[in-house]
Amino acid sequence: MAEYTLDDKGSIAFRITNGVTGSVCKVAQLGATVVSWRGKGGDERLFVSTKSEFTKGKAVRGGIPICWPQFSSYGDFPKHGIARNNLWIMRDVETDASGGSVTATFMLMDDPEVAKHVQGITLEYRVTLDGEDRLITELVARGHRDTPLKTTVCLHTYFAVGDIMQTSVVGLKGAAFSDQVAKEEAEQESEELTFGFECDRIYHNNATETLEIRDAKNKRKFLVSKSPELSDWVVWNLWKEKALQMADMDDDGYSKYVCVEPTRYSQPAVIEAGGEFRCRQTIQVLPM
Repeated sequence: MAEYTLDDKGSIAFRITNGVTGSVCKVAQLGATVVSWRGKGGDERLFVSTKSEFTKGKAVRGGIPICWPQFSSYGDFPKHGIARNNLWIMRDVETDASGGSVTATFMLMDDPEVAKHVQGITLEYRVTLDGEDRLITELVARGHRDTPLKTTVCLHTYFAVGDIMQTSVVGLKGAAFSDQVAKEEAEQESEELTFGFECDRIYHNNATETLEIRDAKNKRKFLVSKSPELSDWVVWNLWKEKALQMADMDDDGYSKYVCVEPTRYSQPAVIEAGGEFRCRQTIQVLPM
């Protein structure tokens, strides 16, 4: 089931409910950003800053922003692209035969700002509530132009955690990464990446399919899996000082999230005329 909602800031979102399992997610019209995902017990799995503005042209600070057709500032497009800060429409909602899986499909709306950057490309986004404890997001870009388009992409997920100091990411031991804070190349030495500092790392050309986020305070863990088309992982937390400087972040917001982001950055994807690029992440939440 799906319905339109209007929050206290006047922004439109689409509420999707799995009637069999009781899980619910909300997808903002702005950026098709998944801004809430809850199980039947009401536990929130995604972080969104209370200072997010939900204004066209700006991205939501939290949830799952779609960074496309560019990750960060590495290219000729606006930073993190144009998908996350423009409007989308919900095309349809489908439920499988058992009723245990519900998929909503969204399309990036035609807009002069979008056409200016990616004319001749259609962008589709599928959000699936698979059972009570699994969320799948899939992005599909199709080319309808004579010239190829080179793109990078990131599914910039903000996971809600009880306390960043009691949170760790597991599965990257031995992985090479670019440290965007220290401006150096390094290798992950420990099995667990813990946090007591600003973290902004790109684990490039990393074939690890699944990472584990341990949210000790909430006694749960997230398993985050990426499809093979996503060649990299990004781990990010802006920490105390930058939280105070960021207008759309709560002062203590840094302590309530960690971003673990399936990304395609090291080797840009090329969408040929008549071709397509698709990528997917699957998130499962389990008790610890």
